Amino acid sequence: MQFHRLLKFAPIGVCLFTGCSFQSAAPRVETAITPLPTVAVSNAVLAAPVVFKGEPEPLYPEVEVPNVPEVNHWVREYNNERKSCLRSALERRQAYAATFQPVFERHGLPPELVHVAMVESAYQPLARSRSGAVGMWQFIAGTARSYGLKIGTSVDERKDVAKATDAAARHLVDLYRTYRDWALVLAAYNSGSGTVNRAIARSGSRNFFELARRGMFPKETVNYVSRFMALALIHRDIHPYRLSDEPTALQLARAENAALKIPR
Repeated sequence: MQFHRLLKFAPIGVCLFTGCSFQSAAPRVETAITPLPTVAVSNAVLAAPVVFKGEPEPLYPEVEVPNVPEVNHWVREYNNERKSCLRSALERRQAYAATFQPVFERHGLPPELVHVAMVESAYQPLARSRSGAVGMWQFIAGTARSYGLKIGTSVDERKDVAKATDAAARHLVDLYRTYRDWALVLAAYNSGSGTVNRAIARSGSRNFFELARRGMFPKETVNYVSRFMALALIHRDIHPYRLSDEPTALQLARAENAALKIPR
């Protein structure tokens, strides 16, 4: 399915708006590195999806949003200084709702993980970061190829929304099977598994925000996870976060929540 026609006027270059459009991920290195301490992975087989009213429920648990200052800061940011940017991103996301939904359902993932694409690129399929990450889900070449995306002189499937979304979902599944905690999964998606493994090995803690306050993660990664959590919180209940004073934004968000089956 071709999405380029919809986005023929979308900027190919990166335009950075702090906390608004998308921020490039922390520098990602694709060369071989010294092996880091690994996190124990459970071999337990995950339960089959629960069927409720004929519809499959997520196989993986929903994202738990902690009540911490880092998240509350971004809730305020998105509903004040960055409200117009959030609204613009929601309008772009609406064009891809039908693409996201079946992918997340097929992999049993919480539908609100779609917000990863907001934090990564503000839902811009042609986005390119300074570190060479490309597409809505901001894959570097090595990771993209490991999930079957083709990259060459005439094709770059990181820009294909359907294929890149499926690759991102499989990547999130792999990360969750390793860390069993969505905050750590998001941190690994942003800064790499090596950073997360190192933080856990050095501290013995698996609480992302505790690790962040100990200085175990780059500031950009702390903001990345906090922004995602803020977006998840905002979309679980529109009214308390003052999107209700924007009728068009409220109607759009309600329609998206219904389409993506995000719990209210």
